Amino acid sequence: MFSLSKKIFAVFFLVITLGGVLCNMTKMHIYFTPVLLSIGIPKTPTEARQAIKVLTYSIDTTIFEKPCFIELYAYIQKLMNKHEMSDFDYLLSDTGALKVGNFYSMESNKLHDYALRVYRLKQAVEKRGGKMLFMGATDAVNDGDSFAAGLPVHKHSPEQDSFFYYLQELGVNYLDTRDTLRESGLHPDMIMFKTDHHWTVEASFEAFKGLVDKMEKLFNVSLDPDGYYRDINNYDAETREGIFLGSFGRSTGIVFSGLDNFTVLLPKFDNLYSVGYINPVYRSYVERYGSFKETLYPPAALDVTYPYNNPTPYYFLYGLNSWAKIVNRSNPDGPKLLLIHDSFMQPVAVFLAPMFSEIHMIWPVYSASENPSPLNVEKYLSENKFDYVIVELYPSNINDHGVNFFK
Repeated sequence: MFSLSKKIFAVFFLVITLGGVLCNMTKMHIYFTPVLLSIGIPKTPTEARQAIKVLTYSIDTTIFEKPCFIELYAYIQKLMNKHEMSDFDYLLSDTGALKVGNFYSMESNKLHDYALRVYRLKQAVEKRGGKMLFMGATDAVNDGDSFAAGLPVHKHSPEQDSFFYYLQELGVNYLDTRDTLRESGLHPDMIMFKTDHHWTVEASFEAFKGLVDKMEKLFNVSLDPDGYYRDINNYDAETREGIFLGSFGRSTGIVFSGLDNFTVLLPKFDNLYSVGYINPVYRSYVERYGSFKETLYPPAALDVTYPYNNPTPYYFLYGLNSWAKIVNRSNPDGPKLLLIHDSFMQPVAVFLAPMFSEIHMIWPVYSASENPSPLNVEKYLSENKFDYVIVELYPSNINDHGVNFFK
């Protein structure tokens, strides 16, 4: 039989747990009840999986006072002088930047197959009169990062080098943004956020410049003849210190990760745009029309007073969506561009927008499974004609889901 102390603890635990559930239901039901009502009764296994995905996302993001629990855990880890969190999901570098732990390397034995898929994409694009380029995003772990002994750090640079070698052997042009950012003069600590795995806005702008330079030289075209859009002096820059908490930081806590500075780059020029996109969670279609700030890049970052309320997914094009289309109504005669990409391309696409009449965007990782056209890359290419196609992938996304076309 259980002792009295164990019975008391069991009762105490149940009271606390049920109390927390009731408190959460009382305070947060206004957020997840509409989601529950909108789902309806699933009729197929696919609908059931999607319903579970939506419900899980809604519940996980509507826990009452969730940041308090995260910060308490972070404080305990800090007291223990830990350099990792969540069973090595996150590692703390010697400079205080968060990186992802990695016990396993990429599937390097399949890199040649993935390169062949990109080559077949190139053939399909050129058959329709277009031009194609692969753009490799920088690894979150750079050469200057150092860590406490024993942490499972893995740099993707060797696999990325191998992939570029295969592309070169197949005659596929590529841009290595590691070189672009190294030559930009940006300090290594300015390339990636320390609380997130993405480029800073400053690094995104340099990657944009490098991409346009490469396209103009490679394809013998003048996308930005006088370099106007690539001139940083034609943008207003405003930096706020210690206001940004990236996705890593929201998982580990501010006590553990600290806060990032955030810079907003807004053009001194403006165009009229219409932007349509499909939300990847709710699969709803949204369309916006207006100026740069109203469609491409709402500068909400500077209005944040509480970092956990930082609307990170909404800085560029209102987040990473399964499909998006930017129409530049001020440049109807410009070329058309298709981006097959991951989240690193979001800010770059925003800077590219003035030079093109249309930019279509497909997130292949999401479109790899149960989603209909227009998310199928091969079908989308056959139904639309583009002047340029850019494939951009972060090193760890060079996999079966990220390169899910022309298998």
